Amino acid sequence: MKKPLYIFIFLSMPLFSLAQSDNYLMLFIDKSISVKAQNKQQSNFIYALIKKHCVSDNATIEVRFLFENSATVSSKVFSYQAPIFSNDNFRKEDIALQKQLHKSKIKRLRRKFAKSVVNYIASFESNAKQTEIVSAFVPIARNRSKHLKVVFLSDMLESSKRFRYMDTYPFTSEKKALLGSKRDIQKLLKIFNIPEKRSKPIEIHCVLPVPSDTQQKAFQFVEVYWRSFFNFFGISNHQIKFSTI
Repeated sequence: MKKPLYIFIFLSMPLFSLAQSDNYLMLFIDKSISVKAQNKQQSNFIYALIKKHCVSDNATIEVRFLFENSATVSSKVFSYQAPIFSNDNFRKEDIALQKQLHKSKIKRLRRKFAKSVVNYIASFESNAKQTEIVSAFVPIARNRSKHLKVVFLSDMLESSKRFRYMDTYPFTSEKKALLGSKRDIQKLLKIFNIPEKRSKPIEIHCVLPVPSDTQQKAFQFVEVYWRSFFNFFGISNHQIKFSTI
């Protein structure tokens, strides 16, 4: 009787921790052939992002990869917890020095933790020909953390049989981008059972490998499409950011 009870608790703990985390970063990395393999500049960006996210005592980083079916692909979760300093462990005259040593220790731990995430991402290899970004919103919508930050490291060009091929058939006007976004949302809601609104705070940062004002056809209305997409789910424009590395 003890063995089934142990398994149940083991499986339930990750679900509970993901639901209750109040400092949660969901990181989507594009591993399709349309995006260049991870270089030093990208690694440095991810490293700095992770370190910044770990300024609090507790943080959770969930890494997901974008390719054919981003909704059902498994993810890897990294949990960071800083050690707590206690005055009770030291003599009064040693406390000031020990606090400084403790701060240095935390900095080393944060660097080590960030490096482990970067190394994991770099080690993941994929030559997927399609990029299904739309369905990546499924785990985002289902996340129950108190504050969620989402970062896409991608060209944000949906390229999938299920939704559309932005790279092959780019939008030619803002009106068409808005209409395309609306249609893809309808498809997404038919396929997946997800809430349409998120009541808790969320930030979305899309980091593209090209300037957002590029004149390349495929990218001209990408931001229009995705802002409309996220707006539908209750995420306002001031919570959405587009930038390049």
